[in-house]
Amino acid sequence: MRTAILAAALVSLAAPLASADAPPEGTIKLKMVEGETQSLNARNGSQVVCDDPGVAHADVKNDQLVLVAGHAGETLCGVRFDGANRGVYLVTVTVPSKK
Repeated sequence: MRTAILAAALVSLAAPLASADAPPEGTIKLKMVEGETQSLNARNGSQVVCDDPGVAHADVKNDQLVLVAGHAGETLCGVRFDGANRGVYLVTVTVPSKK
């Protein structure tokens, strides 16, 4: 009986930890290859911050805001404009396939 109670307590404590790793609701998922760029639907003057800028970072190309894929991995990038959230992207970068 004590084992069942202990197991239930451990499961209830671990559940919030597992959900903390889940991306926020409404997150846009992007799959990219190392070196690739992806245009963002963002207003001029927006700010983009990525958790791991080595995986992806924002840049301006031809007056458009783009994400640039760095090394393989996964990162969350947030877009802000006028101090308000304007989108969250879960960016997964992979190594290019060999031809």
